[in-house]
Amino acid sequence: MTVTLFKKDNCQGDSFIVAEDITDLKNTPVKHNASSMSLTSDSDKILLFQKTNYNGDAMFRNGIKQVTKMSSPSKGGKTGFGNTVSSARCTPFTINLFVNIIANDDGSFEGLRSSDEELETGGFDNFDSFIADIVESANNVWHNFLIHLEVSEIVLRKSSKLHDLKNELYPLLWKDWQKKGNANVYLVRGIHKASGICPPVGFGKGAVVSCETPTDIAREGDILAHELGHYFGISKHEEDSQNLMTKHSDPSAGILTDKQVEEAHKTLTKHIGRTSLRNE
Repeated sequence: MTVTLFKKDNCQGDSFIVAEDITDLKNTPVKHNASSMSLTSDSDKILLFQKTNYNGDAMFRNGIKQVTKMSSPSKGGKTGFGNTVSSARCTPFTINLFVNIIANDDGSFEGLRSSDEELETGGFDNFDSFIADIVESANNVWHNFLIHLEVSEIVLRKSSKLHDLKNELYPLLWKDWQKKGNANVYLVRGIHKASGICPPVGFGKGAVVSCETPTDIAREGDILAHELGHYFGISKHEEDSQNLMTKHSDPSAGILTDKQVEEAHKTLTKHIGRTSLRNE
């Protein structure tokens, strides 16, 4: 990985190679005045922030490219980033997940867990491995955009009323079942006319995932990654079937635009309902 910041346009002048996360660029050769940037590897990815400690507006770039003028969208940059780059991030932030399993009243969840009574005589509970697998699948997407998902806690809830969810009932999920400092995730058996639900930032407090096909890890992981995209502030659905945020029935290619990635990181930095989620 080689990401180089330059003090002048067109990758000229004093330079600094970003080899690690930098909370404050003040003591580097470019200071807070980087005007251009070069990425030389397909695996390169970088988040630049207008403020120190990875705060403020964000600019994301990845792959092989040159940003010849940081403040110019037509030259690979972003409006507002002229001599205002104060910190740089090249490794993922960690987001902890508080996972709620919404089973039937008897504790059963088709394909994933026997009832409480059956468990006493040799039933099955596959949720730990299922959750590990779908989170790994979602991480295969989000790692590309410098976010790492980590399960902090898994809790079994029993409610046949919410197990097969009607759209109007989803706010009941986070009425009592949420954990501060975590992204709240709710796994239900089915959702009326949807594979997942996550209201816009400011209205919703969780991402709901339907586990209709628990044997299809790629599909379930894609739903989780998609709904967390909404949870992180990406509100708009895309038409491109390869984009993670399209409405689709098959797993996407996990693609996000730079603008979408920036929207997610800006939300995690600035929105009062999401700022506690980001861990270094």
